[in-house]
Amino acid sequence: LEGKPLSSAAQQKLIKEELALTRGSDLVLSVSAAEMKIMQANGLQDVAVLGHQVHPDPTSAGFDKRNSIFFLGAVHGDDTPNADSIRWFVSEILPQVRESLNLPHLRLQVVGLVSNAPSLQALDGVSVDLLGRVDDLKSLFDIARLVVVPTRYAAGIPHKAHHVASLGVPMVVTDLILEQLGWTGGEDILSSSEPEKFAQHCADLYSDVSLWKKLRVNALKRIESECSPEAFSQTIRRVVDVTCNNTSKE
Repeated sequence: LEGKPLSSAAQQKLIKEELALTRGSDLVLSVSAAEMKIMQANGLQDVAVLGHQVHPDPTSAGFDKRNSIFFLGAVHGDDTPNADSIRWFVSEILPQVRESLNLPHLRLQVVGLVSNAPSLQALDGVSVDLLGRVDDLKSLFDIARLVVVPTRYAAGIPHKAHHVASLGVPMVVTDLILEQLGWTGGEDILSSSEPEKFAQHCADLYSDVSLWKKLRVNALKRIESECSPEAFSQTIRRVVDVTCNNTSKE
């Protein structure tokens, strides 16, 4: 982001140093298929994916009853990925969305604790509405027409994206988030890391009920298959089996 990319050699050095922590392990758990592939490419043999267990609980309001764009995630400082993503959306994307939809006063609804982030607090009531921590997300997200996940740097797997999908709210995300989820762009979710295309996706999803319904249904199916209690339990059983087998050998 600062125009100072690490060399390939430096990247590989960092990866190998981190994965060296797994030496002596019988089984390594990865939170996503994308990170599992990196582990396997670096010589780890026994890797299993253990992501999130999420129950589908879709909001009930129809398309016409929704009118807001939301962001979900806590911000604990101006130098965090969530703070960066909100600033990027507000400065590079929101003006284009407002123009495309002819909604000059449209603001991003930010759900989650925001602390030690003066740059965001200065935007409150102008480009964003900082709603803070909300206990009942389902009721609030009944007015959410779409959720944006404009994350530009992060690792792991985005729990907030799984949570949003479980509530039946379609999303526009960066290519990074799409890769972490392993979903299909244009079918389960919309993605781009280019501001113009990201903005166009937001405008399309905000105004196209057929697209909105398709993404909502397909994302819920993803949650049902990938984040089900059954899938989670299968991996846990594998962990227990490996542990028990190795213990008995000792």
